[in-house]
Amino acid sequence: MATANCSQQTDIGEIFHNFFESLIPKSGKPEGINQYHTWDWDNLRYIVQELFIYCVAVLVKSSRFDALSTLMQQRFYIERDEDYGRNAMRGFGVLRNHLDSLEHRKNRLKLNRKSIHADLIKELNPGSGVNFNQLMQADYLLFLADSIRALNDSEWGQEWWPETLVYRSYGSSSYEVIARAESKSFFSKLAPCLGIASKSDLEPLIEAYKTRGLHSADTSAAQAINYENLCTKP
Repeated sequence: MATANCSQQTDIGEIFHNFFESLIPKSGKPEGINQYHTWDWDNLRYIVQELFIYCVAVLVKSSRFDALSTLMQQRFYIERDEDYGRNAMRGFGVLRNHLDSLEHRKNRLKLNRKSIHADLIKELNPGSGVNFNQLMQADYLLFLADSIRALNDSEWGQEWWPETLVYRSYGSSSYEVIARAESKSFFSKLAPCLGIASKSDLEPLIEAYKTRGLHSADTSAAQAINYENLCTKP
């Protein structure tokens, strides 16, 4: 929180970006390891993803949209992807992983839960200084930005799945940061974080929501986008 509140001249977006980029190689199988379970590094993957959501939440709370734009739109260098002949530059979706260990636990204990991952994030939230609604808002913004990117990315498609949105009530009003974007001035600050320049850039996403069979998270996102009210005030 203190870092987010430092001087506007401090390039905290680059600081956070470099920090998360440095964690990516540690979230997978190290060189030379041949026997392993797919979930052996899930603990670190969970921590990295949760930290990233918290970081986005704090930047939004502190109105540091300059830093948030850098964190969400500047791609990450993945050395191992270059080694396998893939594009070495990836969006922030690389920080989100499906955690097989939690799925295994859910099945083993026959837990009737939509998302053990979301339950864990919510359970660990009290006392963090960031309330859970702010975390859901951050998770939603990441999902929205990744959805926009995925429309034009045939290589990777959608990568970020908003775990916490299982706690969003059906018919809930828009998140605060989206509600405030009814202001053209506020929207101009938020838009670069989403990778767009104007309200009209959201139209392909709105059409995608209308034409495909929506999953629950998509439905929640379509409701939360508040498209009709965006940029309707000074």
